[in-house]
Amino acid sequence: MTIIECPNCKSKFKLDENFINNENPKMRCSICSHVFDYQNRKTPSIEQEFESLLTGENELYHADELGEKTSSGTQVPDTRTVPEIQQESEAQPESVIKEIDSILGSAQEPEIEEDALSPKASAESKGSKKLLFSMLLILIIAGIGLWFTRNIFFPPKETSESSQEYVVQNQPFFHIPNDSVTYELMNNPMEGSVLLIKGMINKNSQKAIRSVLVQARLYNQDQKILETRNAYAGIVPDSNELVRQSKETIYSLLSAEPQTMGTLATSQEIPFVIVFFGNSAHEGSSFQVEVKEFNWQ
Repeated sequence: MTIIECPNCKSKFKLDENFINNENPKMRCSICSHVFDYQNRKTPSIEQEFESLLTGENELYHADELGEKTSSGTQVPDTRTVPEIQQESEAQPESVIKEIDSILGSAQEPEIEEDALSPKASAESKGSKKLLFSMLLILIIAGIGLWFTRNIFFPPKETSESSQEYVVQNQPFFHIPNDSVTYELMNNPMEGSVLLIKGMINKNSQKAIRSVLVQARLYNQDQKILETRNAYAGIVPDSNELVRQSKETIYSLLSAEPQTMGTLATSQEIPFVIVFFGNSAHEGSSFQVEVKEFNWQ
């Protein structure tokens, strides 16, 4: 085990040298997140320290003996080597004592912060990940529940071509049943989209009718009127004509007041057809139909 000190916040950590593969690995402090280079310096073993200590004592002894001979005048001392020997002999015992104290535990233990890789830190990290995952799961479930509630119990108003809504306004002498009104979206090669609105007018009187004018108002998604069209009841063009003829031809056919209603004059049910062409038919999201005018015979 070795002790590493962060140069930034001075926090200290214990680290097993067996996990250090490189000579100068990069370390990151778990306290302040500072990244620094660590110089892997292997600490000499106890045997090596004792051996160096004994070697230093022998050298010191020889140096002292050499000095005594010099003082007696029997031998001239080597002034080039004695200072180095004395310096080494003074430094080595101190380092050996410190090493022995640190190994035997006699020196005061430095304050060691818990390593980022300790079991407690690992458990806290796992707990944080579990909490984050739980919150994410709750948000997903809440979103699914909100979508389900909004679309199943409170479905949005559809705005596609095939989802026009309609409102029927009735006159005292006529009645348009809601279930009789239908619509169909077709395509005309010349005019583009064609919206066909069909329905049935029920008379509330036995009197013969000469003509009945039906009006339809087409609205967009913002409930603004896109277009208004009138058509006389009793005139029902074939669907093939609607996809082949121009809109001017169809509008002229439906807006021409009939000279006679024939058998429909005394019938209690009179069919009607109203047509919209182009962008109005494509952008319309709702419509309203009503009996606009009528004439008795």
